[in-house]
Amino acid sequence: TPQGIIAVVSYESIGLNEISFRDIPFLVVCDGIQDPGNLGTIIRASDAAGADAVIILPGTCDAFMQKTIRATAGSLFNIPIIHAEPQMLFDFIDSRNIEMYAADVHAKTSIYEADFKKPAAVAFGNEAHGVSGKMLKKARGLKIPIIGKAESLNVAMSASICLYEIVRQRSDSHFSA
Repeated sequence: TPQGIIAVVSYESIGLNEISFRDIPFLVVCDGIQDPGNLGTIIRASDAAGADAVIILPGTCDAFMQKTIRATAGSLFNIPIIHAEPQMLFDFIDSRNIEMYAADVHAKTSIYEADFKKPAAVAFGNEAHGVSGKMLKKARGLKIPIIGKAESLNVAMSASICLYEIVRQRSDSHFSA
């Protein structure tokens, strides 16, 4: 078994107004994610897909728990993690013309029908209950089509699929592995 290590790391917290956007704004919102492994995997996928920041809403587990940190595989230190209240987030995205989407198993619109070439924020919710009612009122619901017999997907899997649909749409003409 590998030896354990310990480190003291300083992590500077930033606010929504301090996000450094690349080309087209691309935010990931975690709304009530409870499992640290899922949160860590979403942070890792967000980093890999080139998101500008991960926004943590109240009710989401701590991004700095040991299991979360392990699941990020270092990505926690590559992408800004910002804690915000829902209304602060909504005001921020409205002021920057960012479209708010929410992964929702009951949505009528598929992720493949959304136009992610425009500024976007995508929210992923609680493993059992999905995104909050407040988020559903504000966001456009999106679903991942399920062809087989599975009822749903794990939230971290769903996030990865959605994030890479954004990557695909934004890189269509020059996508390379």
